[in-house]
Amino acid sequence: ALLADDMGLGKSVQVIAAINQIYNFKKSKSRSKKNVCCIILAPKSLIKNWVDQFITWAPYFKVLSIISKSKNLLSSIEYASTNYHVVITNYESVRGNPDILNKNYFDIMICDEAHRLRKGSSNINKTIVQSKIPLRWLLTGTPIEKNSLDVLNLASILEPNRISVGSNKFSDFKALDLLKKYGLRRT
Repeated sequence: ALLADDMGLGKSVQVIAAINQIYNFKKSKSRSKKNVCCIILAPKSLIKNWVDQFITWAPYFKVLSIISKSKNLLSSIEYASTNYHVVITNYESVRGNPDILNKNYFDIMICDEAHRLRKGSSNINKTIVQSKIPLRWLLTGTPIEKNSLDVLNLASILEPNRISVGSNKFSDFKALDLLKKYGLRRT
């Protein structure tokens, strides 16, 4: 889903509530001991805010924030994915370590300030599109900044096997159609 609300309308609280629902559903249906584990990618300046939101709204979740570019990051992520419910890191950490998103550590990926991913040619966009994480949510206040291709690039992150960025026949009408399908926005 693409949650495109203005700043201050509670996108993080909505995400925490949704993660809680998924966690409780999977816990009741599964005999597996493995936790549902979620990775939240955010700008470095918002990581503390995410941690604070989990402390306020879901203090029972084990949350770990990691900001690193080191080679040990992958082993830290592997450990966290089996011992924590939520791992919060910045985009730069993932860009430098794409295996983080390709090793089946996480069930859910949430990209905060996802308008940063609208350039399909950027390394971080490519890394996220190629990830193996099945459930993906994008949070942004500005899904379209310059043109309708921005929406296509964001939608290709949500469903990379169904939506191709290589299409030259992408119109503003198609962008609106994609926003209706994937977008949630309160006005």
